[in-house]
Amino acid sequence: MQKEIELKCLCDGLLDALREMGLGKYSLRNYYYEGMWPLIKAYRKAGKELYDPVFTNEVVLDIQKQFQEGLVGNHISMHIRKMAALMEEYSLNRCIVWHRIKPCPAIQLSAYYEYIILGFKSWEEERKVRTPKGIQSFVGIARKFFRYLEMNGHSSPKTITLKLVSGFLLFVAPQHKGSMERVLSALKNLCEYLLGCIDCIDFRPALTARPSQRKKLMPVFSTQEVVAITESAMKYSSLSKRDTAVFAIAQSVGLRAIDIVNLKLVNINWNSHEIRFCQHKTGVELVLPLEPAVGNAIADYILNERPKAQSEFLFVRARFPYGAMTSNAVGDRLRLHMRKAEMNYAPGCHKGFHSFRRYVATQMIDGGVPIDTVKEILGHTQIDSMKPYVRISKKRLLVCALDLDGIEVTQEALL
Repeated sequence: MQKEIELKCLCDGLLDALREMGLGKYSLRNYYYEGMWPLIKAYRKAGKELYDPVFTNEVVLDIQKQFQEGLVGNHISMHIRKMAALMEEYSLNRCIVWHRIKPCPAIQLSAYYEYIILGFKSWEEERKVRTPKGIQSFVGIARKFFRYLEMNGHSSPKTITLKLVSGFLLFVAPQHKGSMERVLSALKNLCEYLLGCIDCIDFRPALTARPSQRKKLMPVFSTQEVVAITESAMKYSSLSKRDTAVFAIAQSVGLRAIDIVNLKLVNINWNSHEIRFCQHKTGVELVLPLEPAVGNAIADYILNERPKAQSEFLFVRARFPYGAMTSNAVGDRLRLHMRKAEMNYAPGCHKGFHSFRRYVATQMIDGGVPIDTVKEILGHTQIDSMKPYVRISKKRLLVCALDLDGIEVTQEALL
């Protein structure tokens, strides 16, 4: 629940927070005149003195519309969006964390629905049941649902009907052929949130159907592709040592991208040659061996390329502010080197950073390492989590194939 705060106090506190982060006077000036000042003028024009996130969002949407019409430049639009996001964060926490602002959502909603989306996202975050990516997925489904409501003339969730929800499921099914269970889960959570803050019907009875789950065979890197990516990182990148160290960890022990970017300097034990950290997904501590080649790559990065920053994280941004890398940035670097290595890659092919993890798993399974041992190395808590990795091991699948011995053949066509 946001507490009321005067816009002037909010802006003064936000500028002080930006100064404390180390932004220079020219950067502060640009953010003030190109980001904060247009919002202040809009508040004055509307006669508002208290900060209002709904009104701020309306102003941002109007600026985006002006940008699409060519009346406002891209950098002005970005600065206003950035400042609006920082104001929202500072009003809630009285502090800010510097991060990259995400692009405008592909699905644009009215200011009222955008406000509900913000509340739903905060509600999911407070529950601490899902990862940030899981919450992002649920929010994306909620956006599609609200957009469908608007397309059908419903400007408020108060007019939702069971028939309307069923129509949305039919509408969205072709886009989620293998993930309708996630759509149903997202809508159930959205319904629970709406019932707690808006007078609308309980539309969960329309979400009782459970479609059969489709199992996808996810792609895995080959040894040749892993070598090509590593060689590309060593040859072409201005950040070759950082990329090389990241890829060395990924192909050695199969860490998830989020766990690699969350690694801290203290997680590397040089004396015992171990990597000790707490997994982001499961919260379980994991201890893995630090191979000499991986340790050398990390040391080379720390000594010769890592910025002289006070950050506790192992892998940091190359530019100020020197915070931790994001998993999205790691994925972008991988796709860059995949293109450099002329690998077959197309959006939607599911070949990404997690393919390193599948590569490590299949290498161990094909090498005869017991499934329980592979499970421990990958950090899984349930043996069922190993099923996707076994499915992509052709060598192990061949063991399951049955021959025709003992089957009577009456026609020579089978011989």
